[in-house]
Amino acid sequence: MSGLQSGFAMAAASGGLPGLQTEEACQFAGSILDSAAGAVHQELTTHADKLSSAADRYQEMDEQLGQRLRKFSQ
Repeated sequence: MSGLQSGFAMAAASGGLPGLQTEEACQFAGSILDSAAGAVHQELTTHADKLSSAADRYQEMDEQLGQRLRKFSQ
């Protein structure tokens, strides 16, 4: 998400609008887009970390339960 540089593109668009209020609006929108992309990136990173942790926990439990079941079948 943060690699999209949508905020940079929006701010760069303001260069063609010198002296107009639209220039300032484009710069403001660019900073908002950058902030939003950063927040989404952080949330996705946190979510991915939690999913990875849950997958690790699942594999651990699967191994433990598999070992218990093997004891009963022997």
